[in-house]
Amino acid sequence: MDHGSNVIDLVVLVVVLLFVAGAVRAFTKWVTLPFTVVLVVVGFGLRQLAEWGPDIFRLFAENEVSPDVILFVFLPTLIFESAYNLDPRQLQKNLLPVLTLAVPGLVLSTGIIGTIVWAATPFSFPEALLLGSILSATDPVAVIALFRNLGVPMRLNILVEGESLFNDATAIVASRILVGVVAGGYVLTPETAFGSAV
Repeated sequence: MDHGSNVIDLVVLVVVLLFVAGAVRAFTKWVTLPFTVVLVVVGFGLRQLAEWGPDIFRLFAENEVSPDVILFVFLPTLIFESAYNLDPRQLQKNLLPVLTLAVPGLVLSTGIIGTIVWAATPFSFPEALLLGSILSATDPVAVIALFRNLGVPMRLNILVEGESLFNDATAIVASRILVGVVAGGYVLTPETAFGSAV
């Protein structure tokens, strides 16, 4: 019984959030503000209302979205939307810089973030690298929306959007390897990870 009511609450929450997003979209067209920025501000406001406001807003705080829903529902939807709107000819012309950003660029970003986190926190180096691999695969939905509003050159749009398509795969592979390293208790240091470069 509780499971059924949780599902109903989650569906109601998603529908309400879709209506809120639609209202925010209409508002941003009327006042010419960036949609993604206003959406973040409204989301933060709803979270504060859920914590401190009337009981009607408690639904926003009590329901949590499962990581599986994000991985198997939202992420494929975002990737499909990005791939569907991407010009394949432009992507083919810019494939080398896109792949350079998506594979070595993500590995470099993982190393930089991991080293900073390792130096600034009590995390072990493999745990810091794992966090770096998760944080490196950013989704540029907000950036692409701003690019469309600002009318930036098409090549820059293709580079950012194409890189986001491929960096998710690189991040998944890197994070899976690092989860194995963390779970296996292997000793990994910056010297062994980066060799003589450190």
